[in-house]
Amino acid sequence: MADLLNPEHVIQVTTSVLLELVNQHNKIGQFGGCTKKVTSTTNTVKMCAFTKELASLEYEAAVHSIEKRNAMYAANGIQISSDKNAYWEIILKGVKVLDPATLPKGAPKGPLDGFSAAEKVATENFMKSAGFGTSPENQRQCRGLWKTLFDIRKAGVEMITCYQTAEFNQYCKTYSRRSDISLVDTIVSWEKVYGPQIAQLKGRVLEHRKGDFSGKSRLMQKHVAERLQVAESSWNNASNE
Repeated sequence: MADLLNPEHVIQVTTSVLLELVNQHNKIGQFGGCTKKVTSTTNTVKMCAFTKELASLEYEAAVHSIEKRNAMYAANGIQISSDKNAYWEIILKGVKVLDPATLPKGAPKGPLDGFSAAEKVATENFMKSAGFGTSPENQRQCRGLWKTLFDIRKAGVEMITCYQTAEFNQYCKTYSRRSDISLVDTIVSWEKVYGPQIAQLKGRVLEHRKGDFSGKSRLMQKHVAERLQVAESSWNNASNE
Protein backbone atom coordinates (compact mmCIF):
# COMPACT_ATOMS: atom_id res chain seq x y z
CA MET A 1 0.00 0.00 0.00
CA ALA A 2 1.25 3.48 -0.87
CA ASP A 3 2.32 5.78 1.94
CA LEU A 4 -0.75 8.03 2.17
CA LEU A 5 1.21 10.79 3.86
CA ASN A 6 3.97 10.74 1.26
CA PRO A 7 4.07 14.20 -0.40
CA GLU A 8 4.16 12.67 -3.88
CA HIS A 9 1.08 10.59 -3.18
CA VAL A 10 -0.74 13.60 -1.71
CA ILE A 11 0.11 15.63 -4.81
CA GLN A 12 -1.29 12.87 -7.04
CA VAL A 13 -4.58 12.87 -5.14
CA THR A 14 -4.98 16.65 -4.97
CA THR A 15 -3.96 17.01 -8.61
CA SER A 16 -6.71 14.56 -9.59
CA VAL A 17 -9.20 16.81 -7.77
CA LEU A 18 -7.98 19.94 -9.57
CA LEU A 19 -8.07 18.17 -12.95
CA GLU A 20 -11.62 16.98 -12.24
CA LEU A 21 -12.58 20.59 -11.53
CA VAL A 22 -11.02 21.81 -14.79
CA ASN A 23 -12.61 19.03 -16.86
CA GLN A 24 -16.08 19.54 -15.43
CA HIS A 25 -16.06 23.33 -15.64
CA ASN A 26 -14.62 23.17 -19.14
CA LYS A 27 -17.77 21.24 -20.10
CA ILE A 28 -19.94 23.78 -18.26
CA GLY A 29 -18.26 26.54 -20.26
CA GLN A 30 -20.48 29.49 -21.12
CA PHE A 31 -23.18 28.27 -18.74
CA GLY A 32 -20.98 28.74 -15.66
CA GLY A 33 -22.83 30.44 -12.83
CA CYS A 34 -26.22 29.95 -14.49
CA THR A 35 -29.28 27.96 -13.46
CA LYS A 36 -30.85 26.40 -16.53
CA LYS A 37 -33.77 24.06 -17.05
CA VAL A 38 -33.04 21.15 -19.36
CA THR A 39 -35.88 18.89 -20.43
CA SER A 40 -35.13 15.36 -19.30
CA THR A 41 -37.06 12.11 -19.09
CA THR A 42 -36.76 8.48 -18.08
CA ASN A 43 -39.15 7.47 -20.88
CA THR A 44 -37.12 5.87 -23.70
CA VAL A 45 -39.75 6.73 -26.33
CA LYS A 46 -39.53 10.40 -25.40
CA MET A 47 -35.72 10.16 -25.40
CA CYS A 48 -35.81 9.10 -29.04
CA ALA A 49 -38.23 11.91 -29.79
CA PHE A 50 -35.85 14.45 -28.23
CA THR A 51 -33.02 13.09 -30.40
CA LYS A 52 -35.13 13.45 -33.56
CA GLU A 53 -36.00 16.99 -32.54
CA LEU A 54 -32.31 17.77 -32.00
CA ALA A 55 -31.42 16.36 -35.43
CA SER A 56 -34.02 18.63 -37.05
CA LEU A 57 -32.46 21.84 -35.70
CA GLU A 58 -30.21 24.13 -37.70
CA TYR A 59 -26.49 23.80 -36.96
CA GLU A 60 -26.08 26.71 -34.49
CA ALA A 61 -29.23 25.82 -32.56
CA ALA A 62 -28.28 22.13 -32.43
CA VAL A 63 -24.78 22.87 -31.12
CA HIS A 64 -26.15 25.26 -28.50
CA SER A 65 -28.64 22.60 -27.34
CA ILE A 66 -25.88 20.00 -27.06
CA GLU A 67 -23.61 22.44 -25.20
CA LYS A 68 -26.38 23.22 -22.74
CA ARG A 69 -27.24 19.59 -22.06
CA ASN A 70 -23.57 18.61 -21.64
CA ALA A 71 -23.01 21.61 -19.34
CA MET A 72 -25.93 20.63 -17.14
CA TYR A 73 -24.75 17.00 -17.16
CA ALA A 74 -21.34 18.11 -15.87
CA ALA A 75 -22.96 20.38 -13.29
CA ASN A 76 -25.17 17.50 -12.18
CA GLY A 77 -22.05 15.40 -11.63
CA ILE A 78 -20.62 18.08 -9.34
CA GLN A 79 -23.96 18.30 -7.52
CA ILE A 80 -24.00 14.53 -6.96
CA SER A 81 -20.48 14.69 -5.50
CA SER A 82 -21.58 17.52 -3.24
CA ASP A 83 -24.72 15.61 -2.21
CA LYS A 84 -22.60 12.65 -1.08
CA ASN A 85 -21.32 14.87 1.72
CA ALA A 86 -24.85 14.80 3.16
CA TYR A 87 -25.64 11.09 2.72
CA TRP A 88 -24.57 10.12 6.23
CA GLU A 89 -26.67 12.90 7.75
CA ILE A 90 -29.66 11.49 5.87
CA ILE A 91 -28.82 7.95 7.02
CA LEU A 92 -28.76 9.15 10.65
CA LYS A 93 -32.33 10.36 10.14
CA GLY A 94 -33.12 6.85 8.93
CA VAL A 95 -31.69 5.46 12.17
CA LYS A 96 -34.21 7.48 14.18
CA VAL A 97 -37.22 5.93 12.44
CA LEU A 98 -36.08 2.30 12.87
CA ASP A 99 -37.98 0.04 15.22
CA PRO A 100 -35.37 -1.28 17.71
CA ALA A 101 -37.28 -4.57 17.87
CA THR A 102 -36.49 -5.23 14.20
CA LEU A 103 -32.72 -4.84 14.57
CA PRO A 104 -30.57 -7.99 14.31
CA LYS A 105 -29.66 -9.64 17.59
CA GLY A 106 -26.30 -10.98 18.68
CA ALA A 107 -22.79 -10.10 17.56
CA PRO A 108 -22.62 -8.00 14.39
CA LYS A 109 -21.57 -9.72 11.18
CA GLY A 110 -18.31 -8.80 9.47
CA PRO A 111 -15.31 -6.89 10.86
CA LEU A 112 -15.80 -4.41 13.67
CA ASP A 113 -15.82 -0.93 12.16
CA GLY A 114 -17.36 1.25 14.85
CA PHE A 115 -20.86 1.35 13.36
CA SER A 116 -23.91 0.30 15.35
CA ALA A 117 -26.41 -2.29 14.16
CA ALA A 118 -28.95 0.49 13.60
CA GLU A 119 -26.50 2.49 11.46
CA LYS A 120 -25.74 -0.58 9.37
CA VAL A 121 -29.43 -1.33 8.81
CA ALA A 122 -30.20 2.31 8.00
CA THR A 123 -27.31 2.39 5.53
CA GLU A 124 -28.57 -0.72 3.75
CA ASN A 125 -32.11 0.69 3.60
CA PHE A 126 -30.79 3.97 2.16
CA MET A 127 -28.65 2.19 -0.44
CA LYS A 128 -31.56 0.03 -1.58
CA SER A 129 -33.84 3.07 -1.96
CA ALA A 130 -31.18 5.18 -3.70
CA GLY A 131 -30.22 2.41 -6.12
CA PHE A 132 -26.74 1.53 -4.84
CA GLY A 133 -25.35 -1.99 -4.87
CA THR A 134 -25.84 -3.60 -1.46
CA SER A 135 -23.18 -6.30 -1.31
CA PRO A 136 -21.70 -6.52 2.20
CA GLU A 137 -18.36 -5.12 0.99
CA ASN A 138 -19.97 -2.20 -0.84
CA GLN A 139 -22.04 -1.37 2.24
CA ARG A 140 -18.90 -1.39 4.36
CA GLN A 141 -17.00 0.81 1.92
CA CYS A 142 -19.85 3.29 1.51
CA ARG A 143 -20.55 3.54 5.25
CA GLY A 144 -16.97 4.47 5.94
CA LEU A 145 -16.67 6.93 3.06
CA TRP A 146 -20.00 8.68 3.66
CA LYS A 147 -19.32 9.02 7.38
CA THR A 148 -15.90 10.47 6.54
CA LEU A 149 -17.37 12.95 4.04
CA PHE A 150 -19.94 13.98 6.65
CA ASP A 151 -17.21 14.62 9.23
CA ILE A 152 -15.15 16.56 6.67
CA ARG A 153 -18.12 18.75 5.76
CA LYS A 154 -18.85 19.43 9.43
CA ALA A 155 -15.22 20.55 9.79
CA GLY A 156 -15.85 23.30 7.21
CA VAL A 157 -14.56 21.75 3.99
CA GLU A 158 -16.73 22.83 1.05
CA MET A 159 -14.55 23.00 -2.06
CA ILE A 160 -12.45 19.85 -2.42
CA THR A 161 -15.23 17.34 -1.76
CA CYS A 162 -17.33 18.77 -4.63
CA TYR A 163 -14.78 17.28 -7.03
CA GLN A 164 -14.33 13.78 -5.66
CA THR A 165 -12.26 11.44 -7.80
CA ALA A 166 -11.49 7.74 -7.55
CA GLU A 167 -8.07 8.72 -6.20
CA PHE A 168 -9.58 10.97 -3.54
CA ASN A 169 -12.13 8.39 -2.42
CA GLN A 170 -9.50 5.64 -2.28
CA TYR A 171 -7.29 7.91 -0.19
CA CYS A 172 -10.14 8.40 2.29
CA LYS A 173 -11.04 4.70 2.38
CA THR A 174 -7.50 3.52 3.06
CA TYR A 175 -6.33 6.25 5.44
CA SER A 176 -4.97 4.70 8.63
CA ARG A 177 -6.88 5.39 11.84
CA ARG A 178 -3.58 5.06 13.66
CA SER A 179 -2.08 8.07 11.92
CA ASP A 180 -0.92 10.92 14.17
CA ILE A 181 -2.97 13.30 12.00
CA SER A 182 -6.63 12.43 11.49
CA LEU A 183 -8.05 12.20 7.97
CA VAL A 184 -10.42 15.08 8.70
CA ASP A 185 -7.54 17.32 9.78
CA THR A 186 -5.61 16.30 6.68
CA ILE A 187 -8.42 17.25 4.29
CA VAL A 188 -9.02 20.48 6.23
CA SER A 189 -5.35 21.37 5.67
CA TRP A 190 -5.80 20.67 1.94
CA GLU A 191 -8.85 22.93 1.83
CA LYS A 192 -6.88 25.80 3.36
CA VAL A 193 -4.20 25.45 0.68
CA TYR A 194 -6.31 24.59 -2.35
CA GLY A 195 -9.64 26.28 -1.55
CA PRO A 196 -8.61 29.68 -2.96
CA GLN A 197 -6.98 27.99 -5.97
CA ILE A 198 -10.16 26.02 -6.69
CA ALA A 199 -12.20 29.22 -6.69
CA GLN A 200 -9.63 30.84 -9.01
CA LEU A 201 -9.47 27.85 -11.35
CA LYS A 202 -13.23 27.92 -11.94
CA GLY A 203 -13.04 31.54 -13.07
CA ARG A 204 -10.02 30.93 -15.27
CA VAL A 205 -11.60 27.96 -17.03
CA LEU A 206 -14.67 30.03 -17.84
CA GLU A 207 -12.49 32.87 -19.15
CA HIS A 208 -10.42 30.56 -21.30
CA ARG A 209 -13.57 29.03 -22.81
CA LYS A 210 -14.52 32.57 -23.86
CA GLY A 211 -11.07 33.13 -25.37
CA ASP A 212 -9.98 35.55 -22.61
CA PHE A 213 -6.46 34.80 -21.37
CA SER A 214 -5.88 38.13 -19.58
CA GLY A 215 -6.29 36.58 -16.12
CA LYS A 216 -8.81 39.17 -14.91
CA SER A 217 -10.61 36.57 -12.85
CA ARG A 218 -7.68 36.69 -10.43
CA LEU A 219 -8.79 40.18 -9.42
CA MET A 220 -12.00 38.61 -8.13
CA GLN A 221 -10.02 36.57 -5.60
CA LYS A 222 -9.63 38.48 -2.35
CA HIS A 223 -6.30 36.88 -1.45
CA VAL A 224 -4.89 38.12 -4.79
CA ALA A 225 -6.62 41.47 -5.13
CA GLU A 226 -5.65 42.68 -1.66
CA ARG A 227 -1.97 42.30 -2.55
CA LEU A 228 -2.19 44.32 -5.76
CA GLN A 229 -2.41 48.01 -6.47
CA VAL A 230 -3.60 47.79 -10.04
CA ALA A 231 -6.88 49.24 -11.27
CA GLU A 232 -9.07 46.63 -12.95
CA SER A 233 -9.24 48.81 -16.06
CA SER A 234 -5.44 48.63 -16.35
CA TRP A 235 -5.11 44.91 -15.72
CA ASN A 236 -3.61 42.80 -18.46
CA ASN A 237 -1.10 40.32 -17.11
CA ALA A 238 0.14 39.52 -20.59
CA SER A 239 1.60 42.94 -21.36
CA ASN A 240 1.13 45.41 -18.49
CA GLU A 241 4.12 45.50 -16.15
